Amino acid sequence: MANFQNNSSAISAARDGICYCDNAAAMPPLSVVSDFYREMQTRWYFNQESIHRGSYDLRKELDGAAKSLATALTESDAFDVVWGYTGTGIINTFFQIAAEGETLLSDALEHPAILAAARRHAKNVTMLSCDAAGVLHPQSFPGCKGIMAIHQVQSELGTVQDPDALFANQPSGVIRFCDCIQAAGKLPLPRTADVIAVSGVKFGAPGGAALLVSKRWSGRKRFLAEAERLRTEHRRERVQPALALTLAFAAETAEKTLDARFAAMQKFNLKLREDIARTFPPAELSCTIPAGSASPCILHLHLPGKQGAVVVRALAEHRIYASSGSACAAESRTPSPALTAIGWKKKDAFSGLRFSFGEPPEPETADFLVKTLQNVLKNY
Repeated sequence: MANFQNNSSAISAARDGICYCDNAAAMPPLSVVSDFYREMQTRWYFNQESIHRGSYDLRKELDGAAKSLATALTESDAFDVVWGYTGTGIINTFFQIAAEGETLLSDALEHPAILAAARRHAKNVTMLSCDAAGVLHPQSFPGCKGIMAIHQVQSELGTVQDPDALFANQPSGVIRFCDCIQAAGKLPLPRTADVIAVSGVKFGAPGGAALLVSKRWSGRKRFLAEAERLRTEHRRERVQPALALTLAFAAETAEKTLDARFAAMQKFNLKLREDIARTFPPAELSCTIPAGSASPCILHLHLPGKQGAVVVRALAEHRIYASSGSACAAESRTPSPALTAIGWKKKDAFSGLRFSFGEPPEPETADFLVKTLQNVLKNY
């Protein structure tokens, strides 16, 4: 961590004796971003709807922040922005506006928030299968006439898709929606999506989310107008200006070190995988998704014959905070839908454990995790 600036939040957590491995749910805000947020709260507190000069200046700042956010995350000026508070909130906004009465093509690995919103609004939803690593293949996708909704990084397994390749197989007129909430600030985002969802708590902001709407999309103007209508009618959340401005700043901050952080995270992930393979027989513990198919920020493990939720609670006694399910899942009486989607039997789909990281940990963190896991499983 010491090689990266602005990581003092993660360093502070380590100093407090906490090994936080649940960043796919929420990453601790970077201290420089938290400082920026406090400054924005005291500088831009105006009512953005008013006609006085302060509000006019604030609206200009928000317009600039929208451009900065889109440019930082997509490396282009080809996207407009619809602000939101949470990933679930912006996903609901998209489906409420775009999916009413439409047909939808998706898959069983999508985040529950997407599938729930799709079922509320779409007239029918077609689910597609994936391979044993959770990878979707373009040739298996039939032509779609409505909306194609896919993820870039699966929130539980960490499987990385190629959205541009998946979208390329679809006819013109299809609305291409990509959930990039686990990818933003960590991976380059797709170029051919019509709408992209991102969430600030996944790349170091204290909150905030956004839909990035492609200027190439023929439905863009109608979508933006409807989003604005819902906002002004108080049927959609009005985002605190300071939070929107901070979201853009966090994206710019993350983008400056993206390549270096990715390389460091990949190195750490591979070391952790190697240590696990050297320490545990596959019958006791193994990696679910091959390194070549997964984000280096997420490592999903299989614990045959054991309950992942029990292991999560045991790790917490050692101040290691992990997860047994997706980014928004707690302990459940139902098997993991992500694991059953990749072919696991229901009885095995309770035995997952997910480590997820924001900033690259120190190499010795891998040793600590493996030794603690060894102790926990020995006393299971």
